[in-house]
Amino acid sequence: MEFEVELTDQAEEQLLNLDKASQKKVIKDIEKFKALGKNAVDSRDLDKNLYEIRSNNIRSIYTYKNNRMIIIGLIFMKKSQKTPKRYIIQAKKNLELI
Repeated sequence: MEFEVELTDQAEEQLLNLDKASQKKVIKDIEKFKALGKNAVDSRDLDKNLYEIRSNNIRSIYTYKNNRMIIIGLIFMKKSQKTPKRYIIQAKKNLELI
């Protein structure tokens, strides 16, 4: 199943602010998701209609649109065990889910 992937302006800026090695890892995981779906990457549910792709210590928060496209709303470097609520709220705002 081939997915389309779109990044919000905020997520694109956050991706560009990562170091080159982290950018490559995130892009590699996004490409695997595009080609093979959610089960091809380390992904988990965060909230209603909100999920994350885990690329080592980098998280990409996304949602689905029309079951064929994912929209990444936030990319950040994780520093704690649990995804902080403020990142979930910010991703929802970026994705206009609130």
